[in-house]
Amino acid sequence: LFALVLVQQGIIGAESVSYIMLIGMAAFLVAVVRTPITAIILITEITGHFEVFYPSIVVGGLTYYFTELLEIKPFNVMFYEEMINKPFFKEQKRLTLNVEVMAGAYFDRKDIDTLQLPNHCVIINIHRDHKDIPSAGQTILPGDQLTIEIDAQDIEKLYEPLVSMANIY
Repeated sequence: LFALVLVQQGIIGAESVSYIMLIGMAAFLVAVVRTPITAIILITEITGHFEVFYPSIVVGGLTYYFTELLEIKPFNVMFYEEMINKPFFKEQKRLTLNVEVMAGAYFDRKDIDTLQLPNHCVIINIHRDHKDIPSAGQTILPGDQLTIEIDAQDIEKLYEPLVSMANIY
């Protein structure tokens, strides 16, 4: 609508409407998930319109700046905070976390019995080759999906460290 108003006022040509839409898509994605580089590259790559790359950087940067300035939280953070504040979540004593192990990660090729995990964390299952394997005495391999049980009140402080032990960032 903004682009059509600009066309009606004679500020831009009708052929530029799609470019304004693409720049707006990148700005919206930046505002929603707060990942400007990913949003800009994603919109540019998907559409194949590389001429919107530099304008998207400017608009995405401004969007990021103003959403941070106004302290608007990204949607994933809002959903996470909503989840952990629900009564059902607070009533649970233990939670399970499923992570996939990548090659070169901390967990890669480690024996489960010798792992130094945070307190009250237990690897209860390994899913490998479409089979569930009890974790005791096993060596973790790349591609394994680990089921880790943790105390519910520790999810905020342990989620990111446990996921980073299984993945490479």
